[in-house]
Amino acid sequence: MFGKFILSLIGPLALGPEMALFDEPISIRENSFLSWAMAVCETPERAQRVECAETLEVPGAYVCLTCDTETMNLVFARATLYSEGDSHYSPLRWPPPALTSEVVLQKRKHACGHDIPGRHANHFFMRGEQERRLGPHEEVFESDVLSKIRARSGDDFVLLGVSGNSDLYPVDVMGHELLHAQFFLDDRFRQVSLEFYRSLPHTTKRGVSRILTKHQYHVGDESHVANELVAYLLQPAAESYLMGRYVDRCASLLLKRFSDAGVVPVQIY
Repeated sequence: MFGKFILSLIGPLALGPEMALFDEPISIRENSFLSWAMAVCETPERAQRVECAETLEVPGAYVCLTCDTETMNLVFARATLYSEGDSHYSPLRWPPPALTSEVVLQKRKHACGHDIPGRHANHFFMRGEQERRLGPHEEVFESDVLSKIRARSGDDFVLLGVSGNSDLYPVDVMGHELLHAQFFLDDRFRQVSLEFYRSLPHTTKRGVSRILTKHQYHVGDESHVANELVAYLLQPAAESYLMGRYVDRCASLLLKRFSDAGVVPVQIY
C-alpha cells in the first residue's frame, strides 16, 4: 500500500528518530489508517519513526503517525502548548517552557493526540530554531518534515499528531483530530461550530467548560471551546469520551446545523 511513496528520510539519528514525509496524500479512512498504524507498530525498523502525510479527506491536514507516544509528544507537546495553552498556561506565550518543565512533562505523559494550525507551528519551530530553543526531536521535525510542508502550503495547513500505541484507540484519536483540522481549514465548518456553541444554554456551556478545565484544557477562548466540543461530539465512539453526556442531546442538533449549511463533517469510519 505504501510502496508507491518515496520517503524523505534525512537527518542524523543522533538528534532524534527518523522522520518521513510522504510525497503523495493518503486516505485515513478507518481501515486504511489502521493498516498504516499496524505497519508502523509491527515493523521494527519503523516503530520509532515518525511518518507524516497529507490526508485525502481534508486537504491541508498533515497527520504524523508514530508507534511511540513519548516520541510523538517530544515532537509536538511544546508546540501544542504554545498554540492552545492549557488550564494553567496561556496560549501564544514566548519563550516556550523547557522540555523538563512540569507543564511539558504532564503533556508528554498524558497527550494522545495533537492539532496545531500552520501559522502557530511555523512560528514555534522557525523561531525556536533561530533562537536555539528546539529539542532534538523538534529539530529533526523542523528540518525533515515541517520545512517541506511549509514549502508546499505556507501557513495553510494543520499538523496532526497521533500515536498508534497510546492508551486510546488510534482511530478514535484520528477522527477527533481530523475534525479539529476541518475546524481550522474550513471557514463554513468553523462558523457553524461557533454558532452552535453560542446557541447552547448557559448551563450546558458551563458544564462543557468544567469538563475541559478538569482535563487541563484552556477555556479562555470561545473558539477553542467550540472546537473541542464539536470534535468530542462527532468523533468515533463519542459516547465514551469527554463529552459523552452531551452526545444524545447535542450531536444530532449539531449535525442538522451542518446539513442545513451544506457542510459535511469528515467521518473516517
